[in-house]
Amino acid sequence: QCLHLALQSDERRGDGMTRQDIDMGEARKLAARLLCFGFDGFEVNDHARQMIALGAGSVIIFGRNIQGPRQVASLCADLKRVAAPNPLIVMVDQEGGRVARLREPSFTEVPSAARIGEAPDGVSAAAAAGYIFGRELRACNIDMDLAPCVDVNTNPRNRVIGDRSYGATPAAVGGA
Repeated sequence: QCLHLALQSDERRGDGMTRQDIDMGEARKLAARLLCFGFDGFEVNDHARQMIALGAGSVIIFGRNIQGPRQVASLCADLKRVAAPNPLIVMVDQEGGRVARLREPSFTEVPSAARIGEAPDGVSAAAAAGYIFGRELRACNIDMDLAPCVDVNTNPRNRVIGDRSYGATPAAVGGA
């Protein structure tokens, strides 16, 4: 509906197109590519197939989708096969510390951002964590990590951020 309202006028837009020039079916397809969905289970289910058929461009994997490395690698590959020939971005929240969907014993336990930020050489520690995440996620056919988080922990009572931040000042967070 927002796209429709934006295109209601028949006046020329900045790109020279009018409402009549826009194929609404194509606009819906492009809008669907912006959707990210999650689903339940360890295998591609009907909900996932339906979202992919509607044109969703990405999927997020949660702990409820993960049994182990081989299973999650297979799941992610299967999701991409269902989406073919369209690309499907597979993502996960893997920050380290308490926000880790891929857990021991099969995956490397990485400390929280706060612990990394406290290291004597936080920049090197953050780079090492990023390398571990990248290597393990790539091996599982996961394309995008929704971390690291660069929040500044300005309120120590904020339990949402807390140890997910590299520090309490922009300089501390930027340095790690």
